[in-house]
Formats: sequence, structure tokens, C-alpha cells
Amino acid sequence: MGTQEKALIREKLTRLAEYVEELSPYVKQTYSRYAGRKSDQRIVERLAQIIVETAIDTNDLLIADAREAPAAHARASFQQVRDLGILPATLAERFIDRYVRMRNLIVHEYDRLDSQIVFHSSQRLIKDTSAYVAAVTRFLSPAPKGGKRGS
Repeated sequence: MGTQEKALIREKLTRLAEYVEELSPYVKQTYSRYAGRKSDQRIVERLAQIIVETAIDTNDLLIADAREAPAAHARASFQQVRDLGILPATLAERFIDRYVRMRNLIVHEYDRLDSQIVFHSSQRLIKDTSAYVAAVTRFLSPAPKGGKRGS
């Protein structure tokens, strides 16, 4: 992987960490407080959407660098990054099953959102995004002697 590509991916990872930091206080409050504050709900929904979209963008960069065919859709990008050995299968599956689906609901079926599901999923999204950042960072790290990584 070239220096420019690594720098761009690292920039995306930095943004993900910043978005997680922004999201955190909104999902640390009680659900009843959150449910009573529409502005907090909109902030959480938008940050969750941005986090998932930034992870998808990062996946696309990793896939392109591996000289693989572009992912056909958002879920496929997580499958491909998993298949490249960058993400653990369980983490990739949570992004596919929970977060891409949640993002799609936020973007396309806004009026059918269950605020309790968004709230609790966003709490888990914080942990999983941190794990995503750590996995991609490990991949970008120099390979141990005799090993193979994203160098």
C-alpha cells in the first residue's frame, strides 16, 4: 500500500474516532432523557449515518488498494474487507446486519425509525467503530519480521 493511500485511510480513521467522540455523550444519557429530546435523536441519527458511511468509504479504499473489484453495495464492502482478512467476521457481520441496515432506515425510511433501537444500536456502534478503527490500524501497521500486513 502506498503512502498516499495509507494517509487517506488514516484520515478516515481519525474522522471515525472524532465522530465516536461526538456521539458518545448523546448515548450515555438515559433513554428516557434521549427520547424526550428530538434534537438529540436527530444528532444521534446523523452521527450514526456519518460513521457508517465513513466506514464504507474506508472499505472502498481498502478494496481498491487490494486491486479487488469494487463492492456492489455497502454490505458487500464489509464482506470484502472481511474476506481480505482486515476485519474479524463477527465485527463485519454486525456492520452488515445492524449498522448498514440502520443507516438505510435513517436515510430512506426516516419516519419509521424506532428511537429505542437507534439509541441502543448507537451505543453498540461506538464500541464496534472503535474495534473497526483498531482492526484497520493493525492492518496498516508495518508487518512483523517475516509476517505480512498492509505495507
